Amino acid sequence: MKQVTPAMEGVAVSARYGARTVLSGLDFVIPKGQMTVLLGPNGSGKTTLLHVLAATHPVAEGRLLRHHQRRPALVPQHSQVSDSFPITVRQTVAMGRWADRGPWRPTTRADKAVVAEALDQLGIADLAGRRLGMLSGGQRQRVLLAQALAQRSDVVLLDEPTAGLDVTSAERIHTHLARLRSRGVTIVQSTHEPEAAATADHRIHLGAPVSVGGQDFGPLSATHPRITGHCGVPTARRMGRPGSGLGCRSDQDRHCFSLWQAQL
Repeated sequence: MKQVTPAMEGVAVSARYGARTVLSGLDFVIPKGQMTVLLGPNGSGKTTLLHVLAATHPVAEGRLLRHHQRRPALVPQHSQVSDSFPITVRQTVAMGRWADRGPWRPTTRADKAVVAEALDQLGIADLAGRRLGMLSGGQRQRVLLAQALAQRSDVVLLDEPTAGLDVTSAERIHTHLARLRSRGVTIVQSTHEPEAAATADHRIHLGAPVSVGGQDFGPLSATHPRITGHCGVPTARRMGRPGSGLGCRSDQDRHCFSLWQAQL
């Protein structure tokens, strides 16, 4: 079994919106420099967990231990910018530099070079002067990913980055994510897509075991041994390895993780 170096560790993490508990007692590990996917039905808390990891939503209970170097870059499923807002692609990507400089400060020559590199890497340099609201869904998603690249973070978090995109646009996103992983960037993405789920280094389940595109991604999947199982029964015990210290917590069988990280 490979030794997992964590980028983040969650210990009994809970998150709430007002009085409503969305995540309850989660134990998990996000391996450094690898691709982790979050799986689960709609409403299971995948987006909330991404925001907890990004430090844009507070931990109500428990601890989130961070071992990465820089502030995580979060790529939302949809841009929050109105289509009527007069912001260009270049300006949108430049907002990724705010993590270092703070908002609305003038960009330096070094910042502009980082932005130009991100635009070029995502193949959208020719769109730099266009307004964000004029772009297609695939183009806009590449702009948001370029913004994350401009942040120069060692952790990138994505909320269903290929949802609603055509096949070509989705393949481009997958290609860019693979390049980031090859450079040692830690990637966490929520997804409903079979390809992303099957090719990930680690999979974390929220809620019940799921089937994605007809493929079973439930606990102890013989065809996908890197899986992290559902918390109905302690996975370490079922695997015949008691005493591993890897346990599960649950809230009436809702919103739970297994910490078992089975490696090839």
